[in-house]
Amino acid sequence: MVQTSIPAASNPMSLLLIIMIATILLSGIIAVVSIYISSLYYREESAKMNFLLKFIGQKWQRGFGHDLANRLVDDGFIVFAGVLNFDGKGACELRNRNLRNLNVVQLNLTKADEIDKAVAIVSEQCAAKGRIVNVSSVRGRFPWPGYSTYHVSKAGMETMSDSLRLEMMKFGIKVAVVEPGWFPLATAAISIETCERVKKDCEEQWKEASEEIKRLYGRKYFFAWYDEMLANRNDTRAASSSEPVIDAMVDALRNVHPKYRYLVDGGQGYNIDFRAVGLKISSQHFSVDMHNH
Repeated sequence: MVQTSIPAASNPMSLLLIIMIATILLSGIIAVVSIYISSLYYREESAKMNFLLKFIGQKWQRGFGHDLANRLVDDGFIVFAGVLNFDGKGACELRNRNLRNLNVVQLNLTKADEIDKAVAIVSEQCAAKGRIVNVSSVRGRFPWPGYSTYHVSKAGMETMSDSLRLEMMKFGIKVAVVEPGWFPLATAAISIETCERVKKDCEEQWKEASEEIKRLYGRKYFFAWYDEMLANRNDTRAASSSEPVIDAMVDALRNVHPKYRYLVDGGQGYNIDFRAVGLKISSQHFSVDMHNH
């Protein structure tokens, strides 16, 4: 009796096993190569973002700009922090860090010569095409009586950023907008100093108003903004940390594919910033961010 054996290569199960092993190995190689290429691309993008011109909130001693400058400096970015008052408290705090990658620059945006000087300082060190991240507000997405000038300015920032995104596309420059929600306790927006300044502004406006305007609107309407600021100082629902906003700013800067908009609600703990969350739902952003700070 003659015995014969089927070659392994012609065995259907063996062929299937070989194909499976080859597929797994090939998938692994593709995954490793993809990760390597992605890391190179990410490093390239990060290198391009190694220089940053950041305008600190010009009226506040602390705020999103100040906190972002500190975060980026600690992350290794070279930061140019434009300040309205070079000898102000916030500017002095940054300069006192004595860091080589932190440059505080005098910058009044209403003075063309200071803008030119700031551009020259940054241009000496920057070769990258960069990225634009503008900070608007949740209030730029809806109207509100008595706050029209503020809402209009923020809505203008939204539209300008959207237009700029289209204009910069051919240069490979990406534009993102960060829209903070209810974060008054995380900045100096309702500090005692700010409240006193707003009170003074309200008093001057009321004094300069005509008798007809006073009769039509009444004193209570003129001081509504100031009264609301005082009430908000005791609002425990508002976020007390700027960290969620700074996280969004950093992602907008470092992410290879940043979002067009970063809507960050200002709810604290289990409290919800209903205006921001409502906008997320209406804009088909179904994720509700709740920050426990």
